[in-house]
Amino acid sequence: MTTASPTVTVDRDPEEIRVLDARDTELHIAFLQGVIDEPGQLDDIPNGATLMLIPDHDPALAAYNRERGWRALLAGDDVYFRHVRTGARVEADDRVVPGRVVGGSRQR
Repeated sequence: MTTASPTVTVDRDPEEIRVLDARDTELHIAFLQGVIDEPGQLDDIPNGATLMLIPDHDPALAAYNRERGWRALLAGDDVYFRHVRTGARVEADDRVVPGRVVGGSRQR
């Protein structure tokens, strides 16, 4: 699993990108803190895939991460999209965005 951000070459204000990147970093930190409690959350994420978290609580960040993920896919990278619900900690919901996405899906 790779959590590095794919390069975004979109027409966005640099300050907006900085803010969105900071929120994405916070989301990944929260997700990884949840993984400490439940390491099995990583089982479905293929080794070497870029993990794009799609938050339910932040539509702007969700759109930004979908856009970055699709750009990475178009560049030939393996990308795993994971929808996350937030609460006391970030919880994973294994629905996967359709497309050339690696990994499986367990619908709940």
